[in-house]
This record gives sequence, C-alpha cells and structure tokens, in this order.
Amino acid sequence: MKIGLKGKMLLVIILLLVTSFGTVAIVGYSEMNRNILKLAETQLKTKAEYMVAKTGRYFSERETLLKDEARHLQQAVNEGSRQYLKSYLESVYPDLSEKYKIVDIYIGYPDGSADCGTGWVPDDPAWKSYERPWYVKAAESKGNIVYTGIEIHSIISGCRQKGSEG
Repeated sequence: MKIGLKGKMLLVIILLLVTSFGTVAIVGYSEMNRNILKLAETQLKTKAEYMVAKTGRYFSERETLLKDEARHLQQAVNEGSRQYLKSYLESVYPDLSEKYKIVDIYIGYPDGSADCGTGWVPDDPAWKSYERPWYVKAAESKGNIVYTGIEIHSIISGCRQKGSEG
C-alpha cells in the first residue's frame, strides 16, 4: 500500500497534533502536580500550627486547673485537715476525670500514706507514698506542678478500691 503526498502530509499533521497534545498534557500534569503539592504543604503546615496551638492550650488549661487545685489543697494542708483533703479529692475526682481525662489525683504524706481521688488503698503494707515517682518529683519541685507517667504497678496490683470485696 502506497501512501501519497496527501497521506504523508496528513500523517505528519496527525503526529504533530499528537505530540503537541502530549506535550501540553505532560506540562499541565506537571504544573497541576506542583500546585497540589504546594497546597498540601500549606494545609499540612497550617494543620500542624493549629495542633501545636491546641496542644499548648490543652496543657495551659490543665496547668491552670492544677494550680488552682494545688492552692486549695495547700490551704487545707496548712489547716491540718486530712479528712477534709481526702473527701475533697474524692468529690472533685469524677469531674476532673471526665472533663480533663486526669487518671487520678493524689496527696502523699511524709509517713508514707496517701489519699487519692479514686479512693484506692494499697494492699501492700510496705507501699510508701514517699517512694512513688509522683511524690519524689513533687517533693523536688518545691511547690511547682509536676507530671508523671502512669504507675503500672499501682494499676495492676498492690491496690484495691476502697469498700470493694477481696
């Protein structure tokens, strides 16, 4: 099959059109990809800044709350009312736990005993509050608020809920 001059011209024009459309498509894709990446980067940066600010507000609110609670409790400690402190912790704990996801609040005493919002009492007579990380950090902080990790041993064993059987 022989292609004439008109056929060859038509083939060249079709190839030029296909090449042109392909080039435009590749350039368009490249530009669109660059714009999408730029937009995604901007949105991620904005989201990261938002999360940093939100996290800062979260800890700031908790610090304010804990400072207020610490001031109130320090006043009760100064008045020497341990029973008042114990009942106070147990009365405010449910709200603090639900609203702020605070696991527990404790007051440890130099004699090794402790009172807390959940009302648990250690089963082990050798358990001493002044040996706990939260007590040590609080004693070293000279009145500042401290944050400690979860005390796994206290959750798994060595404690019982006040008033519970067994």
